[in-house]
Amino acid sequence: MPPEALEMVKAMQAEHYRRWLDEEIPALGGLTPRAAAKGKGAPRDALRLLLAEFENSEARQPAALRFDVASLRRELGID
Repeated sequence: MPPEALEMVKAMQAEHYRRWLDEEIPALGGLTPRAAAKGKGAPRDALRLLLAEFENSEARQPAALRFDVASLRRELGID
């Protein structure tokens, strides 16, 4: 993939996940990831599971195309 295209893909990924942080997610009971991260119990556990699924999916991508899911964990304060 040409470097310009790779940069565009990475920028689109970053924007998608930036917006995702504030979207109501059905898997989180309609909470946003930010709200789920502030809670305890099931919503926070569901968020951890979603992030683990993202990490698993990204791990199967070529290294140059992987999104750093750890950045989401840091933003949300999720270990």
